[in-house]
Amino acid sequence: MKHLTKILIVTQVLTLGALAYALISAYGPPDEDELRRSLFYANGRQAAIVMDLDVPVKNYATCTEALAHSVSNVVKGPEWSRPKGDADEEAFLLGCKEQLLEKAQ
Repeated sequence: MKHLTKILIVTQVLTLGALAYALISAYGPPDEDELRRSLFYANGRQAAIVMDLDVPVKNYATCTEALAHSVSNVVKGPEWSRPKGDADEEAFLLGCKEQLLEKAQ
């Protein structure tokens, strides 16, 4: 009986380990392709385009300032359009920096 109990415990531990690995793989941090499909990536690219324009309405000169501006309450729009987590902010900065690099080339 003790032998079967040990086998049962080992089997359960292995099953939970496999489940944890599957969940981390499925819901872990996003890769760059997932970031590029994000709304916030497009918003970052748009912010970089606005930075290049010579208009008096822009309130930022760098990508991090543009991100802070988009998070602040100054930006009017629906709540879902503001970055909320690290992945959203990372996608915004990636889009902004890539647009600036494309412009420089």
